[in-house]
Amino acid sequence: MLRKFSLIFLGPVISFLLATQVGSAKSLVVTPSSLSFTIPPEGVDTYYLELFNLDSSFFSVKSDFDSGWMFLFPSEFKISPGEAKRILAVFFIPEGEDPQREGEIVFRTGDKNKQAKVKVTISAPMAKEEKAYKAWIEVEYKDSYLKIRAFCFNNTSKDETLRYKLEAKKSGESGTANISQAGSVHIPSQEKRCLSQSVLSISPKDHYQITLEVHKDGKLVAEDSVFYPWVLEVHRPPGITFLSSAVKTAWSCEAKTSFTLSSSV
Repeated sequence: MLRKFSLIFLGPVISFLLATQVGSAKSLVVTPSSLSFTIPPEGVDTYYLELFNLDSSFFSVKSDFDSGWMFLFPSEFKISPGEAKRILAVFFIPEGEDPQREGEIVFRTGDKNKQAKVKVTISAPMAKEEKAYKAWIEVEYKDSYLKIRAFCFNNTSKDETLRYKLEAKKSGESGTANISQAGSVHIPSQEKRCLSQSVLSISPKDHYQITLEVHKDGKLVAEDSVFYPWVLEVHRPPGITFLSSAVKTAWSCEAKTSFTLSSSV
């Protein structure tokens, strides 16, 4: 879930902030100044913050936050006089940890003379509904290659044979391409299986959207999606199942697959 606390018409907003901050001489302002929410069952939530430079000087800004349960992008940046900067804030609770959190995000200028704060309070998630099937993608980047693996867990009381489709859509300076794998896999009850794995050679400015769908009797029962580069994948921060380098697996790929590739430059 992406929640946007964004301001479309920045000119009037900055004028308003300038008018309200004259007496306080505060030149670095963030909105909202506080966040209080119940984190979703998946343990991840995201918000946009807006930081305003109300000064006549150019600012280099760094952010301080607890990386154990939050992530900011960008965390360091420059902001021109009279302009605003949008920051994506990601909040996550690693599985098994206490979801009750309270802390703050602090934005400071390089000379540390000016700062703006956001108070953050997280409450416990709602009861999580158990799904019959769980699907996820693990991605690892190394030496200009992108390793992609897809998995599925059968949470039912019966052995099942499922169909799946894994698709990677590329865009970038090297052109566009659609890469897909499809097949079937037998998964015993309460077990997980690797559906497919592939390795792609990528260029530095390539962008990939990778999607996984799992079907039973023609009906979609589980899905997942990830993005590369990681700047786009902030909904999967460290601590949540993210990269295969962080979550070591020993399962072999037993799915029957077919592979297709179509591209245009």
